[in-house]
Amino acid sequence: MLIFYQAIMALAGFFGLTRVLRLPQPFLKYILALQCIAIILSFTSVDSILLFYLPVLLIIIYAAIAKDMTTIKRSIIVLIALPVLAHGVFTMNHWPHVYELKFLQLLPLALYAGVVLPKRNDYYLELPSLTIIAADALIQVISLMVR
Repeated sequence: MLIFYQAIMALAGFFGLTRVLRLPQPFLKYILALQCIAIILSFTSVDSILLFYLPVLLIIIYAAIAKDMTTIKRSIIVLIALPVLAHGVFTMNHWPHVYELKFLQLLPLALYAGVVLPKRNDYYLELPSLTIIAADALIQVISLMVR
């Protein structure tokens, strides 16, 4: 199963790498570069969980401080990233109810598939990072169903 999970993240990371140089905003480039580095490190024995969830926090901060963003777009980005970040924090700290938080990963998947993909031109700058975040949510949902 680990190879399947790594394949999903590798595809999302490849999509991100193809877009990283085209992004005009340096903050988004750094976020995407951190996500791609975390994906690459996940293929090694290095524990990259903190490095993966740091960019998720940064994308929430980006949504909060970006000036040219509508409130709906801001909310969609936060609602996609926040459940994934919450799951990561609970997992890293070994807090209870991590299993229940996996059910919450359906929200980022639904928003990504129902809002971001149909309006991908509106989310052009954030699409690579949101794709990687949605891939992580997909892995959590799949691991929930396999269990």
